[in-house]
Amino acid sequence: MKIYCPNIYSRGELYKWTTSIIRSYGIKISEKRGQNFLIDPRGILLFVNKLRQSNPAVVVEVGTGIGVLTVSLSKIVGKMLGIEVDAGLAKISKLVLDACMRRNVALVRGDGVSLVSGIRASTIVSNTPYNISTQLIIESLKNNNIKYMVLGVQEEVADRLVAKPGSDDYGKLSLITQRFFNVSKTALIPSFYFYPRPKVNGAIVELRRVRSWSKRDYIVEELLKCLFTGRRKLLSKMSKLCSRKLGITLCSDPNGSRRVYDITNEDIERMVNCIEV
Repeated sequence: MKIYCPNIYSRGELYKWTTSIIRSYGIKISEKRGQNFLIDPRGILLFVNKLRQSNPAVVVEVGTGIGVLTVSLSKIVGKMLGIEVDAGLAKISKLVLDACMRRNVALVRGDGVSLVSGIRASTIVSNTPYNISTQLIIESLKNNNIKYMVLGVQEEVADRLVAKPGSDDYGKLSLITQRFFNVSKTALIPSFYFYPRPKVNGAIVELRRVRSWSKRDYIVEELLKCLFTGRRKLLSKMSKLCSRKLGITLCSDPNGSRRVYDITNEDIERMVNCIEV
């Protein structure tokens, strides 16, 4: 099949085009790699409209898939870098970009989670493969070049990212992400927007950096991992246990009957701000 540039904003054509590409090129869709392709223009517009509001000059897309979102985004930004780990999908992305005459996109075959630490651009957009969404966010925290992200993630991950202390969804991912980014859940991505259809709905999250990662934050990261092994235990007891386990002296020991799931970033800051690194 010779690849042509599809009408991305026609749902019927986009679905037919996507499925014919998959058949013609013998793509073996990997559930392990979270390969689900957007086949509904409404899903694509969620990313495009959000990115248009921020108007970045350079964008990095992690996980280009077959290039549909890449083509759409490339029309509203100056330059793009697309990263795709799957060799077959990377090849198709290149053919699609050529067919659509998008010359402002450079493609790299590689693991986006591994490469994100070296990214110099300030903006990341990703219809994130669900199996790497948490890893991608954690690695992005540590790269202070990254100021803004628009990510498609599992709805349950989105709920954890915006969760408040004391809620059922609140955990170490909530706390450490909110330490560095203002996070908002801006839209739902229904599962039927994708082919093949995933088992869960997705959501768009928007992240804007408010704090830079520092050497002390590696201690914070390990402290949170330790504290949340006892999520429902008393914060005072877990903080003492973790300070001994990590070999650190905390600057402030939480008092009272609060549980670990009640901890805030203000608590964490008081606990570690005297630790020299």
